[in-house]
Amino acid sequence: AVLGTLIIFHSGYLLVEARKARSALWTKVSVLGLTGVLLSVITGFGYVSTDNDLHTFLMALGFALSIMAYVYGLYTDQTLSHSKNRHSMSVCFIFVSYALSLLLEYAQ
Repeated sequence: AVLGTLIIFHSGYLLVEARKARSALWTKVSVLGLTGVLLSVITGFGYVSTDNDLHTFLMALGFALSIMAYVYGLYTDQTLSHSKNRHSMSVCFIFVSYALSLLLEYAQ
């Protein structure tokens, strides 16, 4: 639950930073990523209460949407060579959080 909360807050933080930097690419990427994260969270709550397989599918779809959006942003961003680019660090944090949550989930 803690890692999921961190992913939500960091996805929102990435959107705020993209808006501050006036980066059209990262604003679009952040909106898609945050949408995927929120889709996963909302359908995850639905799955816990109803045990419906559609909710599992929508959780996976939200996860895939957010990962693809962030990978697209990292791949197409031309400023990654600059040391002051905080977007790449935020996305890396989100990836590490996802990886830790998956490892903890399967370790149980």
